[in-house]
Amino acid sequence: MIKLRKKNYAANLYRIFLICMAGIFLLFACRVHSRSEVTPVSVGQTILMSEEYTPGTVFDRNGEVIAAGDSGELCWSTEETRDAFLQVLGPDIHSTLLSGTTILGNCAWVFGTEDNRWSIYSLLHPAAGKIGGSVKLTLDRRLQEYAAQLVRQNGHEEAYIIVSDYKTGEILAAYGDVFGESMHPGSTMKPILAATALSLNPELEDYVYDCVPENHIFQIENGAVEINCAENVFHGELSMENAIAYSCNGYFISLMQKADHAKMLEALKKWGFDTSISYEQFMYWDHSFIKNSRSETDYLMAAIGQANAYMTPAGLHFCTNVLLNHGKLAEPVLYSGKQSSPGSPWKTIEAGEAKEVCGSEAADKVAGMMELVTEIGTGTSFYLPGFAAKTGTAQKEDEDGNLTGLCTVWTTGGLTDENTPYAVTVCLDDVDEYVGSAAAGKMAQSILIYMTEGGE
Repeated sequence: MIKLRKKNYAANLYRIFLICMAGIFLLFACRVHSRSEVTPVSVGQTILMSEEYTPGTVFDRNGEVIAAGDSGELCWSTEETRDAFLQVLGPDIHSTLLSGTTILGNCAWVFGTEDNRWSIYSLLHPAAGKIGGSVKLTLDRRLQEYAAQLVRQNGHEEAYIIVSDYKTGEILAAYGDVFGESMHPGSTMKPILAATALSLNPELEDYVYDCVPENHIFQIENGAVEINCAENVFHGELSMENAIAYSCNGYFISLMQKADHAKMLEALKKWGFDTSISYEQFMYWDHSFIKNSRSETDYLMAAIGQANAYMTPAGLHFCTNVLLNHGKLAEPVLYSGKQSSPGSPWKTIEAGEAKEVCGSEAADKVAGMMELVTEIGTGTSFYLPGFAAKTGTAQKEDEDGNLTGLCTVWTTGGLTDENTPYAVTVCLDDVDEYVGSAAAGKMAQSILIYMTEGGE
């Protein structure tokens, strides 16, 4: 009986062993068949893998090669392409994978992290070269190179350009660290504040401000503060649309005093101010309006894009997209297609749903007001039919709060014709005071002409 029990015990163990092996084999077969054998890897593992993997290929929206793996490295199509894409694509694997603001930092599969080493082909060809996956961007290679060329021609060292389709959210060009560099937005804040105020109280559209010297002294809790318009110009009586066209500081400071402070600050969170907003395909630095300040002076200075108001070029650009797209933000995207590994099928990457930021009526009214900027206001030197834009200049200070004589100049806007739904934001940082925001506007104008007449 004892011997018989031992035999039964051994037989049961053998059956359990066979069942386990069959389960393992079935699991392996299912994973190979479904091609779902991707295992998450850490940054350190990815860098180690890069030493045995040749990177895949990076394509632009039209299928043109931007960069491709060769002899274990990512090689650029041309030097011109490298200069145009280096900042946004990522300089090298060690810095790229630690950055959520670069394309390759968000597309680690290009370095082989999703390669199927359990595929039948890989098992039968263990010595075959290891190649990472590929990605198709929404960026246009020729447009990106044109933007870089404009920067070189104009001699600007600190320049940022971002172009997109405001209806789809596709980013078409991104030159410079548009996602990570925060600066004072200056008067480009004004259309955002106008749309926010109109969403809360449509009657504010009829508010009229008399821009004269005595009305530039604003009463606050601790006394009074004097804030003038640029170059101490006085505009006289202004409606909201003329205040945007001529960029009247006094109008918007007065408007912010008239509006409900708490409601304005809460509504501005929808635009991304003093809160955190994330997107699926990349990271970017959040923008601020007053941060944690309780100072009314900071509140009023933020109305003209100074004090604690900071935005990245991308952040401002997305706000402009809201105004041009009837109050909704189409999810911004940088890439539209993904191939996890060579030979695997391409996967189309769908953008997320559009989000309502402000009322459509308010957004449409402000977009119409922005057209006056190029028709009669501060942007007449870069007029284009249907170009709704806003200029802005922000003075820069040193660590002690003293003016440096340098400025950040902006132009942001887009074409209101939805057959050409292009938006563009240009920022020139650390420029001399005599370099006005029109310099950024003329570059924006050149980009839109390029796109509508011979580019995208």
